[in-house]
Amino acid sequence: MRGRGTVVSVAGSRARVLAGLSSACGGCGGRSQCISAKQTDREITVLNDYGAAVGDRVVFEADAGKVVLSSVLLWVLPIFAMIAGYLAGQRFGGGFIPVAAAFLFLGLSFFLLQAVDRAVSGGRTFYPRIISILDPADDGSALCED
Repeated sequence: MRGRGTVVSVAGSRARVLAGLSSACGGCGGRSQCISAKQTDREITVLNDYGAAVGDRVVFEADAGKVVLSSVLLWVLPIFAMIAGYLAGQRFGGGFIPVAAAFLFLGLSFFLLQAVDRAVSGGRTFYPRIISILDPADDGSALCED
């Protein structure tokens, strides 16, 4: 999945890129469901191994498999954690305990996901990568969307 955008900030090996919907989500059949119709641009974090600077127009790429995997991890795992927390809380009592346990497990699932991502790859696994810096005179129309 490829997109184009403009670098708005750089921090270490990462950059924030302002990407238009047409470039970031152009080929996605579900874009009308995940993004407000009023929103025309979104700011995303990408790996800046290419050395892009603020104001550079860049092409970034995300591995489709990693996008799907990260979506499953960020949506399905926390839901399962909440269910497990609720069931565990029911074993210790009724009333508020199962609800509190569900939210506790939900919070812990996000900390677990963050810790696993940092341990496995230093926090670099699921981010798109800058693959080229566009010439300022190039409007990028020759690039195809994946």
